[in-house]
Amino acid sequence: MITGNLGKNVASEQLKLSDNLQEITEIGAELESILNAHKVHYFRQIALWGQSQRRIFSNRIGVSIDEGWSIQARALVKAKTDEIIEEPDEGQNSDDLTQIDGITPVLAEKLIENEINFHRQIALWGQSQRRIFSNRI
Repeated sequence: MITGNLGKNVASEQLKLSDNLQEITEIGAELESILNAHKVHYFRQIALWGQSQRRIFSNRIGVSIDEGWSIQARALVKAKTDEIIEEPDEGQNSDDLTQIDGITPVLAEKLIENEINFHRQIALWGQSQRRIFSNRI
């Protein structure tokens, strides 16, 4: 569950290029560059990672990502925006993305292939994420 004024937070997110991911204990400058190159720029993105997303992303970048990253990211989101992002439910593999207006079954499949599995992930997208995924799919 995500609480807070989502519209306000998305609008403010669009004004900044990225969060300083080095505020997460295990992330240094080099690792932040790697994450940015893989389109990870915001604490919200890391906060939403469940175990399966961390494992997939660990394999992708060749770095062990533990639950601590997501826990710290959730705390940073809370401290900076007063939003509460709860730990993802690992028992659920994916929401039915076709419930969102404009998302067809084909588009939903492409989103899932790109590790976008839950309504809350899409709800937090700013303009830059929408542009990235429009170009990717």
